[in-house]
Amino acid sequence: MHLEVIPQVVPVERPKKLSAAFVREVEIPGRYGDGRGGHGLSLLVKPRRGGDHSKSWSQRVRINGRLTNIGLGAYPVVTLAEAREAALANRRAVAQGADPRTKRSFTTARAGLTARATSLGFANGHDLLDQRRRRIHMAIADKIDANPALLGKAKANLARWTRQRGHMERGYVEWGAILDRPWREIASVLRSKSEDAIRLRQCSPFAGVLSEGERMGIYDAFGT
Repeated sequence: MHLEVIPQVVPVERPKKLSAAFVREVEIPGRYGDGRGGHGLSLLVKPRRGGDHSKSWSQRVRINGRLTNIGLGAYPVVTLAEAREAALANRRAVAQGADPRTKRSFTTARAGLTARATSLGFANGHDLLDQRRRRIHMAIADKIDANPALLGKAKANLARWTRQRGHMERGYVEWGAILDRPWREIASVLRSKSEDAIRLRQCSPFAGVLSEGERMGIYDAFGT
């Protein structure tokens, strides 16, 4: 008698509020909301042929008494910070009696990010996000300095993502080689201002080293 083996579905732990790390790592199809104060923003994860998946942003908002879903673009082209800015711009438009589907929400969102960056002394929104990412990785380096065993989280993340995807993206291949170096060299990448370090931190394998509270504290410091 042939018994069909049904694969076990491991439930994903849904955060109360989305984080950049969760958005980057989640691969289980579903709708993941940004929690209270998220203005109806959700991350949609959908399967594609070949075992891959797509991620995009959607906002559920009430327009003229009817709930409406508004697409806010694909991840990672649109970052979590930019999606939040767009969702807030849409809610403001609705509050003013406008239909956000006819307004250029991302123009407003990017303008808001640029204005906030300027107020904090950064040249533009990209510089703000790069510096926030560097601050996060400096905190990661400090935490691993105090507890070297935490470095194992990065190696475990790379191994898990490779099993899930069947391959490694270029940035993660580079991190795989970097993580075999002495800790002093790894810490240098986490703290460096170089262009290579900035690029590598955009595909960081250090998810889970900082707690959600530690990460959100840095986000709050940058107003994002």
